[in-house]
Amino acid sequence: MIELEGTNMQDIQLSIVVITYNQEKTISETLDSILEQRHPYLYELIIADDCSSDNTRDIINKYKRMHPHIIKPIFNDRNL
Repeated sequence: MIELEGTNMQDIQLSIVVITYNQEKTISETLDSILEQRHPYLYELIIADDCSSDNTRDIINKYKRMHPHIIKPIFNDRNL
């Protein structure tokens, strides 16, 4: 996996977007599947959570801590 530390947004060649709501049972599997893929280009993983009422936000934050230069969380303050 290529980490993004020290890179500019212009260097990113792929943005992956995951939209989630109350997916605590499956979000880890989804994110692991994406992160385990190997490729020669820089990427970011944008995870938008629509104000989940379960532990989805906590799981996303855990992944953000593990991959701070790849994971870009967006947390809605209310369910849209």
